[in-house]
This record gives sequence, structure tokens and C-alpha cells, in this order.
Amino acid sequence: MVVHFVRHGIADDGSSTDDDLRPLSAEGRQKTAQIGRGLRQADCKPSLVASSPLVRAGQTAEILAEELRVEAPVATLPCLAPGGNFAEFMSWLEQQEAASVLVVGHMLDIAEFAQRCLTGRILFSMTFKKAAVCCVEFEEEPAAGRGRLEWLMQPGHLRQLAR
Repeated sequence: MVVHFVRHGIADDGSSTDDDLRPLSAEGRQKTAQIGRGLRQADCKPSLVASSPLVRAGQTAEILAEELRVEAPVATLPCLAPGGNFAEFMSWLEQQEAASVLVVGHMLDIAEFAQRCLTGRILFSMTFKKAAVCCVEFEEEPAAGRGRLEWLMQPGHLRQLAR
């Protein structure tokens, strides 16, 4: 199984709304679509997309699902919200039959989830700019510490691929 860990795109500044309800900004929507096209160029072909329940993550997931032509509806996972639960995420992931999954969440959690898949624990800091993507592959069933880093691309690299 291949898992693409994505940090949500650029959101509105939050000056007028609850943080959970902050949507992507116009720039965030536009750049996220470009990143989706870059992921398509990088041969990213998820059959399933999952997202944090926060609005900006859900919007990021929907845009990427559309750009990547994912037919299944986006799954909303409470364990991907800020302060999420890695064990719950892994339990969900283990139940999936998809060969490739894309998950959208938030810093620091999305970086920590990717790192735990790679090392089994948190050993170092991973930087995910907004809409960055980390690709982790599991040769067997997904399990903490059993993933292999395929690549980590920041949004500028993905937008360049889209051109």
C-alpha cells in the first residue's frame, strides 16, 4: 500500500471565524489544484482519499480528489483532526483494501503520522509546508515502523511538475 500524507492548503487568516470552520483562501484553492496536477504528473493514483473533519482539510481533499480523478467519496476521519490519534488512523488504514490512499491533515500531526509509519516513533522533525506531500510505501500490511519513504515534495516542487 502507498500512503500520501498531505498537509492542507493555504487557509483564510481566521480573523472572522472559528478555526475548525476556516476555509481555504482563493489562493489556497488555486494552488491546491496546481498541486493536484503536479501529483498526477508524479503518477499519484489514489483510489481513496481521507480527510480531517476541519473545513480547510476537507476542501483540500476534495480538490485533490477531483484533480486526481478519484471516484470514491472523500472519507472524513476524526483521527486526522489536530491532536489526532495515530493508533485509530492505523486501525482505519489496516482495514482498507486500496493500493493507494491519500490522507489530508494538519501540522504537526500529519508529519508525526508519516514519521511513525517510517520509524515507529518520533525521532526527528519533518517540515510540511501547506499542501506538501509525503509518499510512504508499505510492502506488506501497513504498520508503524514498516513504511519506506518514497519521496517528500514541498508545494513549490509539485506546482513546477504541474507546468
